[in-house]
Amino acid sequence: MKTRHLFLLAFLSLTLISVFVLHRNAEAWCPMGGVECLYGYVSNGTMICSLAATNFFALIAVLLMTIIFKRVFCGYVCPLGAISEFLRAAAKKIGFKQFQIPASIDKKLSLLKYVVLAVILFFTWKLSTLVVRDVDPCFAILGFGSEEETKWAYLAFSVFVIGAFFISMPFCRWLCPFAAVMNIFSKFSFAKIFRNTESCTDCKICSKSCPMAIEVHSVKSVTSTNCISCMECIDSCPVKKDKPLSWKLFGKFNIPKPKTTIAVAIPLFVVILILASGLIYIPTFIYEKNEPAPESLQSFNFEVKGITCAGSAKLFVFFMEREDLYQIPGYFKIYTSPAAGFVNAKINYDPQKIDEESIRQAIVQPYYDEDETRWRNSPFEIKGYSLLPDELK
Repeated sequence: MKTRHLFLLAFLSLTLISVFVLHRNAEAWCPMGGVECLYGYVSNGTMICSLAATNFFALIAVLLMTIIFKRVFCGYVCPLGAISEFLRAAAKKIGFKQFQIPASIDKKLSLLKYVVLAVILFFTWKLSTLVVRDVDPCFAILGFGSEEETKWAYLAFSVFVIGAFFISMPFCRWLCPFAAVMNIFSKFSFAKIFRNTESCTDCKICSKSCPMAIEVHSVKSVTSTNCISCMECIDSCPVKKDKPLSWKLFGKFNIPKPKTTIAVAIPLFVVILILASGLIYIPTFIYEKNEPAPESLQSFNFEVKGITCAGSAKLFVFFMEREDLYQIPGYFKIYTSPAAGFVNAKINYDPQKIDEESIRQAIVQPYYDEDETRWRNSPFEIKGYSLLPDELK
């Protein structure tokens, strides 16, 4: 098995183990999630439920790799890309010749992913929810077992599988919204494949071997943003002496072992991604009360349980702004990151109007709802704090 296919298999296996065995939220590591929630986070400090700061770190890591190596995420990491590749290999193994789409039609179809991206971002930013989930083939895997899974996602995944068997990577070439994002950065990639026209025999084998249907034989350098740096064209070239195809950095420096270089770079980026997400704290829910901030502020840092998503974070704000004697007067600003269990929270407040004990009381005290004429217990728990006297704890 080729090095690239080992990488694809490893990341696909890691994703499946994370979802089916460990029951973790794999969506929190999806780089597309960073794109989908970017506008909402910048405009109002809120991230969509099931996404996290790790989406931003993953997005940055993938885009940096794209600037350096083109779309290596597609060719070495993406679970959907892995499935497409293995289906393509299976078709070849059984002797099935996949349909070849004319270059002129392929070029037009490749524009569809920009339309898909625009539609997804518009409705996601407008509705503050992951609208694409219902028809997302990737969510059929990542969302397995969740309450949000839908039959349409499984139908989309089925169409994806069938399409990838008959046509080489159609979703990656024509419909993937994240590919549209990467293409913007791939245009400025430092490393590209170059063709020596003097030693090239124009046999077109390189073009036939390209999973992204790039006509490598007809260009001096592969500037196509669809290139996933798989090196299939270089490997398939029958010319052994003075090989016409090479991978160069900045068009000058030849990289003799391109796949080895990528095989070293990807784990390095993964390690940096994990370290950055652990060392750099980014709150995923920020709320600022619409009042003038005083010159002097104090900060209250604590751990709280019950803030699991954007909805419960807004309920947390409700308890801070409650209309009773526990209401927090004056200015305050909340920073936290919704998740299961206890999460870190920070509140900047006006010490002239309130203190830490009053903030604790506002968070955990029951609230009487006059409209519904009933008491509403607080769903929040502050670590190490209780309303009960010491003798009853």
